[in-house]
Parts: sequence; structure tokens; C-alpha cells
Amino acid sequence: MKDPRDVIMISLILNILFSVVPLTVLLFLYPSHMLGLTICVFKFAMWMQRFILMMHYSEHRQMFKQHYHKLGKHLLNVIICPFIGIPPGLYRLHHVVMHHIENNVFDEDLSSTEPYQRDNFFHFLIYFYRYWTHLYFLPMYAIKKERYELAFTAFSGAFVWISTIAIGLKYHYIFTLYTLLVPGIFCGFLMMFGNFS
Repeated sequence: MKDPRDVIMISLILNILFSVVPLTVLLFLYPSHMLGLTICVFKFAMWMQRFILMMHYSEHRQMFKQHYHKLGKHLLNVIICPFIGIPPGLYRLHHVVMHHIENNVFDEDLSSTEPYQRDNFFHFLIYFYRYWTHLYFLPMYAIKKERYELAFTAFSGAFVWISTIAIGLKYHYIFTLYTLLVPGIFCGFLMMFGNFS
């Protein structure tokens, strides 16, 4: 870690890897709605808020020493994110490159809250719907801003995420439902609720 105070983040990463990955493998081997639901509740209660806060923190401060920086970023963004419900490779582009740079200004920031009345639940539902429909326009946003590496990463991540869910629902429904789809919807709901609030 770059800052010794961030060692707690290593603990969080290891706790997630050593609990969520074996549980996911267990669900793959023994698919069951009860087991899947239990794993989802466990992930949501134990790791989701902490992981999202760590992702936010890691995008604003360099957590890992230079030698490990790229490896650490890939570990968080590509390996762990999907287990928590965040499509791989999209968080940085969405949060730092678009949302912070465009400063919530409607039309440029795809997750802008400007056009909505934020004490109206119906407006939140529209906003949440737009999150899922506009999330996959992020590669085009990156191309428009000439951020080609991020565009490729976002396109690849979105393609892998959508393809895995589509194929998984066909061939391994219970596993895919509780490993990717339910966490994706719930995590997206929490992140958009945070933005909207």
C-alpha cells in the first residue's frame, strides 16, 4: 500500500476474496435458490457498502504503490467488481472521468440528477432505469472525449458482463441470477440512490 493507513483495504480485499469466491464456487456446484439468496444477503450485508466506499476512495487516491498500482486497479475493477454487482471496467470511467469532470451537468454527465425532482420517488425510478440503459453508452462518451483506452476497457467490460449474463441465464440460471443479476440490480440501485440523494 502507498499509505500504511490503507492496509485495512488489503484486509477488506482478502476478506471478500476468501469469502465470496468460495461461496460463489459452492453455488456453481450446488445451485439452489436458498443458497443463492443467502449468499446475496451475506454479500450485501458484509461487503457491498464497504467495497463501494473502497472503490470510491481508490479512484480518488492512489492506494497501491506504483509497482502494484495497475495490478491493484485490475483486481478491484475487473475481478472483484462483478462479484459485488458492478460491471467490470466501468466504475472509473463512470465515476471519475464522467461524473466528476462533467460535474452532474445534464447531457454530458449520463448520470446527472439535474433534470429530476429529487424528492419524487417516480423520478428516482426513471433515474434508476436510465442508469441501466445509459451505462452502456459510456464507451461512446469516452470516445467523444478521446479517452480511447477507457473506451476499450468499458466496451470490453460491458460486452463480457452482458454476454456472461445472457449465456449464464440460459445454461446456469440459478448461479447467474444470484451471482451477477441480483447483485447488479441491487448494487446499481444503491449507487444511484446515493447519487440521487
